[in-house]
Amino acid sequence: MQHFNISTFKKPFLLVFFLAVLFYFYSYNLSSLMPFYGDIGWFYLSARDLLTKGSFPLVGITSSHIWLHQGPFWTYFLSIALWLGRFDPVAGGYLAVIIGIFTVITVFWLGRVLLSYRIGIIAAILYSTSPLVTIYSRTPYHTTPIPLFACFYFLGIYYWYQRKKSFVLPLFFLAILYNFELATVLLSIPFIILVIWRLQKNTLKIQVASFTLNLFIGLSPLLPVVIYDFTHGFRQTLVYGIWLIYTPFKAIMGMFSSQPSSHSSILAYVFKEIQTLIFFPSGFVAIAFLGVAFVFLCTKLFQQYQARKINRAFIIIGLWFSITMLLLLLNNVASDAYFPQVFPVIFLILALLVEYVYEHAKWVALFLIIGISLVNVYSTLSHSYFEGRGEGISLEQRENVVKKILSLSDREGIIFKGEGDGSQFRSFTMPYEYLTWYYRPANSTTHLTKIVTLTEKNYQINVKTYTQ
Repeated sequence: MQHFNISTFKKPFLLVFFLAVLFYFYSYNLSSLMPFYGDIGWFYLSARDLLTKGSFPLVGITSSHIWLHQGPFWTYFLSIALWLGRFDPVAGGYLAVIIGIFTVITVFWLGRVLLSYRIGIIAAILYSTSPLVTIYSRTPYHTTPIPLFACFYFLGIYYWYQRKKSFVLPLFFLAILYNFELATVLLSIPFIILVIWRLQKNTLKIQVASFTLNLFIGLSPLLPVVIYDFTHGFRQTLVYGIWLIYTPFKAIMGMFSSQPSSHSSILAYVFKEIQTLIFFPSGFVAIAFLGVAFVFLCTKLFQQYQARKINRAFIIIGLWFSITMLLLLLNNVASDAYFPQVFPVIFLILALLVEYVYEHAKWVALFLIIGISLVNVYSTLSHSYFEGRGEGISLEQRENVVKKILSLSDREGIIFKGEGDGSQFRSFTMPYEYLTWYYRPANSTTHLTKIVTLTEKNYQINVKTYTQ
């Protein structure tokens, strides 16, 4: 007769409990505090048109360089969520929450495969409670899946590098990343360096037939973009590739020609992002923690080099962090689209140091993990999930404005116009357009049109209306 062993159910129970708590934490008050700024509205309208009009987009929203577009994958993802949620805008928020939770699981998996089970656990706990990660895990935007697919991409690189498998996995996930954010092409550089390294060491053999097949499969996620490019001058592929070659030289020259203030602004941005990512109460503590952890990683790599026993996982982690951060600084652009690429690797580096502390002073390491996690969770909750961060007017605020406008209108058509900061962008009024369609999808019943002028300032919305 077999005896009941409670330890058999301990780990699955703890995992389910942890994920349930995490889901509650990420989704708490989501319908009120979910970010819903202009560019998010663009994707909502695009996903709505895909579902209601069959308008299948081949590219996404324009990037900071208006001749370039992001890929269309976020529209596809969001359309599934809106279809399941019957176009309720908060459905996109729950999609972000689910992606965030899967990313936490993948960070653990990445840490376990590359380093150890314990490092995976530490990295996942610190990652899941990060205020900046929490913000992204509640924001239905095209940058939200970047950390998840960056983990898959580097797992693919590791399996290719460690076991000499096909390069199709890293190439496939890199193509998916490109579809979410053009800037993720920076992540190709560690892969290119490792390819050159293996070619130099004669450990990489290329057979034309298998290479061609793997290349086709790996690049298949780019098919919508390629189809689009055939009628748009190949801007998304060939022209973008040429521009990428030119950009590093421009960035290096810019280091010498730019004003010191431009460099200080990007440093201030990185400082603030690292603070919000690692330890919200103090940027200096966060930078020091990351700095010591990176020095520890470099020390381990140097020791391995001297012993002629280099751990390939350490090489991948070192390249991922150092090259991406260097290029982010050289690019000199304070954009939320770039930083998510390094979210997972930062916590792997931190976990590597904490695991070392755990081996020598267990209670100190536990104090670090629990203390940082609790402080970050408290900071997130006490700041209402950083509702006022960046373009921080929430979904609830915009819904209240739209509902008030609709209550004062007599079935007129409504045209939104923007004034003030940010109104020069077409996407400024798009959240209001989507909400108006959602709360009053029927066409107007009069020939009158209500003009609604919107101004957003100090996280408040000012409205002026007149009928013509």
